[in-house]
Amino acid sequence: GLSHVFDTFVGNSQVRGVSGGQRRRVSTGEMMMWGAPVMAGDEISTGLDATSTYEIVQSIKYFTRIMKLTRVLSLLQPSPETYALFDEVIVLSEGYVIFAGPIDAVEYYFNTLGYIIPDQMDVADFLQTISTPYGKELFVKSKERETPLTAKEMGEAFRTSQFSDVIKENLASSWRNNWRDVQLSNSEKDDTDDQLQSAEKGDQVLVVQTPFVKRYQNNLLKSMWLNFVRFFTIWRRDKRFVIANAIKNLVMGLSVGAVFFQTTSIVSIFGVLFQGMLFIMLGSMTTAPNQIDDRAIYYKHHDANFYPTSAFVTGRTLSLIPQSIMDCIMFGTMIYWMVGLVTSVSAFFTFLAILVVFTLVMNTMLGIFATISPTRATVQAISAFILLLHVLFCGFIVSPNIIPNYYIWLYWW
Repeated sequence: GLSHVFDTFVGNSQVRGVSGGQRRRVSTGEMMMWGAPVMAGDEISTGLDATSTYEIVQSIKYFTRIMKLTRVLSLLQPSPETYALFDEVIVLSEGYVIFAGPIDAVEYYFNTLGYIIPDQMDVADFLQTISTPYGKELFVKSKERETPLTAKEMGEAFRTSQFSDVIKENLASSWRNNWRDVQLSNSEKDDTDDQLQSAEKGDQVLVVQTPFVKRYQNNLLKSMWLNFVRFFTIWRRDKRFVIANAIKNLVMGLSVGAVFFQTTSIVSIFGVLFQGMLFIMLGSMTTAPNQIDDRAIYYKHHDANFYPTSAFVTGRTLSLIPQSIMDCIMFGTMIYWMVGLVTSVSAFFTFLAILVVFTLVMNTMLGIFATISPTRATVQAISAFILLLHVLFCGFIVSPNIIPNYYIWLYWW
C-alpha cells in the first residue's frame, strides 16, 4: 500500500519522491475519485508486482460495483487471479476486435475457431498469445479448417458471432438515460449527492444521475477550500523548506539590522527599506519557477473536471499566506527594532502589513508569468528583468526627479 509513504512527496525531476509503482497507485486512486461513468486505464500494472496489481484491480472493481460505473483497463501479462476479477474481456489483434464478451465464454469461443488452450497455460496468457504471430501454434487442425486464421479473419468471425449480435442489440436499443432532454432546477444543480432524478417523457421514464450532468461536483467555495488544504499540506510537510526559510530570514534580518543598527540617517532608513523590498523580490523570484510543476497537475485535474480554474488559483494563492506571514514577521521584526524605527505598536504592525502585502503582490505577479511561460528558465529570465526594473526605478538608486518622463510610469508601477 501507500500507508508507509504517507508523508512522502510524489516527486518530480528535482525531488526523488516515491517509487514508480507507488506513483502509479497514486494516479490510479486520484482518477478513481473522479466518479466518471466511464474510465479507461492504460497498462496501470506496468512496474508493479502481481500482488500489487491484484490489489489495485480489486479496489477498482469494489468501487465500480458500489458506484455502478464502468471501468476499462488494459493490463500487461496479468496473473490468473487478476484476470478472474474482470467481468468481460476485449481482445484486439492488428486493429481488429477478435473477441468482446464475458470472460467465462472466451475459452469456449476460441475453441470453436480451432484454438485450444494448453494445460500448462492460463487463460490470460492464452489470449495474449492468440493476438500475436505465435498464436498459430495454438491452432489445432480439423476437417473444417486446416490453417490458422489471420487477424482479419478472426475479426470477421467475431462480427458474425452471437457475442457481436448482443453488442449490436444493445447499441440499437433505446437508451433510458437521456440526459440532454432533462433540465435540472437550481436546487438540483446544487445538490452533490448521488441521487437519481426522474422525469417522464411520454411513456418512457428518463433516469438522470445528477453528477453526470454537472461539470463540477463541488461548488466554488468547497473547491477553493480543497485546493487550499492540498497546497497547505504540501507546504507543511516540506519541513526542510520551512526550516531553511526560517534560517534565511534570521540571517538576513540580523545582517541588515546589524549594518543599519539604530541609525538616524534618512538615507540609511531608505536603504533599510530598499534592502527589505529587494530581499522579498529575490525570494519571490526563486519560488516562481516551482509553479511550472503545478501546471501539469492542474491540466490533469481540469480535464477531469475536478474544479474550475479560479478555485485552483485562489486556493494556491491563499496557501502562500502562512509562509509569507512567517517570513515577514521574522525578517521585519528584527530589522524594525534593530534599526530603530518608530517605537509604536500601530506603526510596527503597519510595517509588517506592508511587507506581507508586498510579498503577496510579488508572488502573484511572478506567478502570472509562471502560468504562461514554457520552461523554468523563461520564468527566471522574466523575473530577473522585472527585478531589474524595480531596482532601477524604485526611487532609491535613481532619484525620481531625474527619471525621464517616458520612464516615470515605471516608478509608480
